[in-house]
Amino acid sequence: MSPVDPASCAESFANMSGNGNSCSSTAVVNSTASPAAFAAESTEVLLFYCYETLGSERASELAQNQRTLGAQLGLCGRVLVASEGINGTVQGTSESTADYQRAVEHFFGSNNGGPTIDWKRSSGGSDPLFPDFAVKEVPELVSFGLHGRARAGGACIRPLDVQAETGLHLPPKSFHKLLEETSDDKLWLLDVRNSFEYEVGHFDRAIDPGMSHTAQWAKYVDDH
Repeated sequence: MSPVDPASCAESFANMSGNGNSCSSTAVVNSTASPAAFAAESTEVLLFYCYETLGSERASELAQNQRTLGAQLGLCGRVLVASEGINGTVQGTSESTADYQRAVEHFFGSNNGGPTIDWKRSSGGSDPLFPDFAVKEVPELVSFGLHGRARAGGACIRPLDVQAETGLHLPPKSFHKLLEETSDDKLWLLDVRNSFEYEVGHFDRAIDPGMSHTAQWAKYVDDH
């Protein structure tokens, strides 16, 4: 496993947690202090997300559940909770991160027909990568600026219904097969990352919307 860069972790959280021009409520952040150093010589870092329609009440319940877990398990990290799911980076001992994963999967019912959570692991060393364990309640997991954005007339866009509005997910082989078998005039491949990341590397035929921040995605869609 590759070590995690703490600066990258902090920057990623900062970039994801903004929300452009939103009508939604201000985010609530609660944190617990992390240890000066972990007792174990090495730690594990979990990066994960899960899109699931929760609604505001269950999202608040999840946020409180996360705060309790962080304190009980001695974790540090950053967690975003929205009515559409959860996204986070969490560091702790291998035992505490395993307990954390089980608790999150239990909340979502992942072992009983619930949504699958995408977990990625990396070694983290003995020093905390974050100063605390912070849980932030946000309108969106990724700040596209869609939820709460005012339409013409002042009405706000409703929250995303994950089950009804999620697109078709293709495994890598099927995705590449689709690219090979579909002509340019019948398929648009949009890269929704920022232009810097696009320049670093992208799929052939991918279109760069020219964004410096994900909140610009909504305007690109409106203009095209």
